[in-house]
Amino acid sequence: MCVLNEQGAAMVQLPEWFDVLNRDFRYQLTSIGSPAPGLHVSSEIDRRAFRIAGGAANGKVSWQVTGIRQDKWANANRVQVERRKTCKGSRATISTRAFTESRKIKQSCRVQDRKELTRLE
Repeated sequence: MCVLNEQGAAMVQLPEWFDVLNRDFRYQLTSIGSPAPGLHVSSEIDRRAFRIAGGAANGKVSWQVTGIRQDKWANANRVQVERRKTCKGSRATISTRAFTESRKIKQSCRVQDRKELTRLE
């Protein structure tokens, strides 16, 4: 959290390791106590700091910065993006309501699977 100055701005200092271990930053700002429709990141991370502007004088701002890790371990062990399920993979259900709906989906998937097999042959 930070408190904005009289001009409704602030400079946020990050730890030494932050920009060394991360890249492709994402910013989240939330005004505390009053709306701040003009609140924004006025300058992105440079030399371990970024600037916020557009808030009320002396206003409070909750902020969060995230990034993609770029250390050796993270680069060697990237998380795989979840792939879209095929009809076969989408047949599991977790509730009875979903089960009754899944019958319709299963029938539709069987038709799609047959069409796909025919197309591949």
